[in-house]
Amino acid sequence: EVGPWASGDGVAARVKGRVRSLEMRVPVPPAPMCPRETRCATTWHISLSAEKLLLESVAMSLDVPYGTSFNVITCDTFTIDDQTGVTRMVRTCGVEWVRSAWMRSIVEANVPEEVARNGRCWADVLRRWAAERA
Repeated sequence: EVGPWASGDGVAARVKGRVRSLEMRVPVPPAPMCPRETRCATTWHISLSAEKLLLESVAMSLDVPYGTSFNVITCDTFTIDDQTGVTRMVRTCGVEWVRSAWMRSIVEANVPEEVARNGRCWADVLRRWAAERA
């Protein structure tokens, strides 16, 4: 479920760019005690300036063990090289703990690899999209 772009007098009025929430089901990589998929609650923020496009997400997995104890924060920054005209995507990520969990080290060891894998998939989707419009 995709929520509307936030607007009005609340926090959204003070945020540069646009914000919206999404609820979705996503596959879970095979791991002990984990389901094949999980419900995921996310908030997305997009901001455009003359120098870059910023796409940020905060995601909480609702059905994995201790999934409601942390958020995965991902930031994709898109820039265009002035010399070549090539678009560059840089992905950073972090884990925000909202509750204590004994699996902290396991989560922090696995999340960056999974976020990087998803980033490569996202970049492939964007490349195909751009190629279709070239």
